[in-house]
Amino acid sequence: MTNTCTTVTRHLCATRSRIQHTMRRSPARIAAATGLLCSAMSMGLVEESHAGRRSEAPIRVLTLDESRSAFCGVINYNVSSGAYYSDLRAALLDSANFGRGGVIPRPVELLPSVSRLTGSVLAEADIVLISVNDVPLDDCERSSLHSFVEQGGGVLAFFNDAGFEVGPIFEATGREGIEGGDVIVKQPRSPLAKGPFGTLPRKMPLMWHRLFGSIGRFGTEVLGSPKGRAFCATFEMGLGRGMIACDEEWIGSEIDEGCAVANLDSPKMTLFLNAFAFVTPPARFDFVPVTTLIGDINEDCRVDGADLGLLRALWGTADPMADLNHDGIVNGADLGILLSNWTG
Repeated sequence: MTNTCTTVTRHLCATRSRIQHTMRRSPARIAAATGLLCSAMSMGLVEESHAGRRSEAPIRVLTLDESRSAFCGVINYNVSSGAYYSDLRAALLDSANFGRGGVIPRPVELLPSVSRLTGSVLAEADIVLISVNDVPLDDCERSSLHSFVEQGGGVLAFFNDAGFEVGPIFEATGREGIEGGDVIVKQPRSPLAKGPFGTLPRKMPLMWHRLFGSIGRFGTEVLGSPKGRAFCATFEMGLGRGMIACDEEWIGSEIDEGCAVANLDSPKMTLFLNAFAFVTPPARFDFVPVTTLIGDINEDCRVDGADLGLLRALWGTADPMADLNHDGIVNGADLGILLSNWTG
């Protein structure tokens, strides 16, 4: 019973609107929904916000570093360091938005950016922000992100090829070709269209952008083109959530002719902040990496010379990544395990 309650409440009770939605759709479930919420509160799985007991645990945000970022002219598309997203970062770090007394009573912590998205680095995060990458995500990274979201993590992606690169995590696909002009709010009741940071206008100018081919079974279209194609969608998969928007210029703050325009305005900032709030997991979220290939020390979904080199470098230590049999020392027994799982 405890495991069932934990699973249900982390997905339902952390967002009161879901229980309210269930109650509207089926009044007969009111007692059950109320019981789940009360049980969750008694176990400490959700905060009693009406009693002022809101958690102030930081929302830990992970990004890729500049070794993966795209550059165009003077534009640096790195989320954590590029000037193009300076206003985005300022909004996240503004205590009026996130922090004690803010719209969301949890501060945002920008974690050190990383060169790869592996299970071990995702274990330190609540949300992953992904924008224009010069080196696209590989299948191994997508697999790790899939597990991260299923356990309750959040992913927020915003760039032209996001449907192609990030969409497969949620069984969504991108669509070839570029389309310009406005987008229309297709779901006025979406938490992105009407959320804690405000309400979007029905139509928004977004310059040039790509679109989805399909949003899949986990997706809900939020913004679309006048021609009926999806541009921005939310996703709910397992215990986690995601948002993908097939463009980056809507949230950019810098101009470089031929590369990008500064298209950020108040409605688009509202869209971003609502999306960030939507994908934020409960304060007690912790991702447990799923290990499927013993000996993959560098977490690239292969056991090869790179892992052998790391094991040799850690020989005689107690490093948990290379201590494959967990006996407290990296030695010949671990080497034997690594070689038996060799993929090349």
